[in-house]
Amino acid sequence: MARSAIMSEEQKTQEWRDSYLWIVGLSYFFQGFFFLGTRIYVLAMMANWGVLTDTQATVFAILGLPGYLKIFPGLLSDRVPVGRLGRRRPYIFLGGLFFIPGYLLLIEIQEFGMSWVAAIML
Repeated sequence: MARSAIMSEEQKTQEWRDSYLWIVGLSYFFQGFFFLGTRIYVLAMMANWGVLTDTQATVFAILGLPGYLKIFPGLLSDRVPVGRLGRRRPYIFLGGLFFIPGYLLLIEIQEFGMSWVAAIML
């Protein structure tokens, strides 16, 4: 069971790294860059396949769902540490397990369909 305690100023100073803000900032920058690249890929592929505009809008609405649903694993990761691995590492690892097969599937799928949409959602 995790214990929570108020940290003294000295403990906060020992735990805080000056590079923390840069690391977090770069992480968010690359996450946004990756998100934008994925959206451009989706748009370009659907246009290339001649997918109707209303279908494209529906697919983009469906693809927004994982962004909202990731709130719940985020809440879970903030509250439930997994053994000695901590709070975030196991969930990042699980995300990678979904992420890698999704992109491997995208390499293989050459036509628009539900399998393509499912691979994008992974």
